[in-house]
Amino acid sequence: MEINDEHLLSEALQWVCSPRGGNNFYGRVINGCRRSASDAIKTCAVVLTREGTYRLIWSPTFFENIKAGMRILVLIHEAGHVMLRHLERMVRQNLAVSDDKLFNRLMPILQKAADMATNDIAVRPFIELMNFHRYKESLVFPEQAPYNFPQGETYEKYVQLLLKKSKDEGYDVGTGTGKVPDWMSEGLTPQHIPWWEDLKNMTESEIERMADHARRESKSIVKKAARETLSGRGTIPGHLQSLIDELMKEPTVPWEQILRGMIKNAVSSKLQESVAWPNTSLLSAETQSEGLEPYPGFQKDFEFHIAAAIDTSGSVSNDDFIKFLAEIQGLKSTNKAVSIQLIMFDHGIQNEKLIGEDDEIEPLRHGYGGTEFNAPLRRILGVDTADDWVGDAERIEQHIPKADLVVILTDGYAPVAEDAGGPIPRYEPPCPLLWVLTDDGHEDPAMNGRVVKIIEGA
Repeated sequence: MEINDEHLLSEALQWVCSPRGGNNFYGRVINGCRRSASDAIKTCAVVLTREGTYRLIWSPTFFENIKAGMRILVLIHEAGHVMLRHLERMVRQNLAVSDDKLFNRLMPILQKAADMATNDIAVRPFIELMNFHRYKESLVFPEQAPYNFPQGETYEKYVQLLLKKSKDEGYDVGTGTGKVPDWMSEGLTPQHIPWWEDLKNMTESEIERMADHARRESKSIVKKAARETLSGRGTIPGHLQSLIDELMKEPTVPWEQILRGMIKNAVSSKLQESVAWPNTSLLSAETQSEGLEPYPGFQKDFEFHIAAAIDTSGSVSNDDFIKFLAEIQGLKSTNKAVSIQLIMFDHGIQNEKLIGEDDEIEPLRHGYGGTEFNAPLRRILGVDTADDWVGDAERIEQHIPKADLVVILTDGYAPVAEDAGGPIPRYEPPCPLLWVLTDDGHEDPAMNGRVVKIIEGA
């Protein structure tokens, strides 16, 4: 048999696609990608084409030289990259860095962080629950030396931790000064990421189209894999269910209708005259006869900022939490100018992020305690204290725009009125406040009728 045929790959895919392999979800994700064999890559990797389509490139020689179990883990690992959209997120980071030399220094960090995240989520259950434990040392896991990072973090968080580790060890990735740590290049070869070279010859608009298409295709691949897995009586790993549910769920609140008038009014109110007095140097008869305007006009700020607080208390089910995330995604997609201050809270603030046009909403839940509405509203008003935060909760460090709309997603089972211990009217924001309740949520009279319900089965 020729070494360059697909026998070894097909054999591994057959196992990953089989219920005998524990589930067939990961195999179906890989089957959703185009495939090609090439020994030039020296290993196996999912890559993006210039058009933003996913392709699995694999080396027959590499597959022949590794154990059968490792071939299976490699495919699960690559499926994890597609599922978690790591390549699209890297492309967007490339857009944010104009210096090619800087981005070349960042690539090992980005690749290492992506490998940590996909191994942590996709590969770990196989390592821990099946007969693959002997392969763990050859894979990158966040808790292993020399990293010693916490498990369960996002790709972006591992990027931050790796950058800090590098700087602590004397190498500044930003400036390129100092000695490059050995761990930074371990397990990474230039052949593993050949598609990065394409980015150097693409315009910003081409790269943006590439990232947009990659986002749509990855969601399509994962959705199709999930549907086919369930319809074929396969199983989706339990630890992935929230992620898959978030991809499959569609928002039920008609946000475009609700926000259309709000955004229009907010834009109008943000038209600010930049200079109150005319430019006297342009007042001569000669300049006026040439049609020059002595008033420089207006500065326009079209961003519409939403403060969205998600109730993650114990009374909110995981299914309701996923529905809340779908509504946040619906809010985000109404207009490119929308930014979101996303707060997760129970009895205090558990997590806070600023979500822009290109940012992903991670289906990671923070909290399961009791419910209290004062803390998130105090934070939105900028009068929060240390008592409003839970432990070392992640928070936004940069400037947060003034909210044009506040949305609280909850089951409603906590005091709302001030005389009952709630925040209204004392902490009511100076902009519209909308309460989004679960289908069986409790509507409090203090919500003043500004309530939308997420209808079950809609």
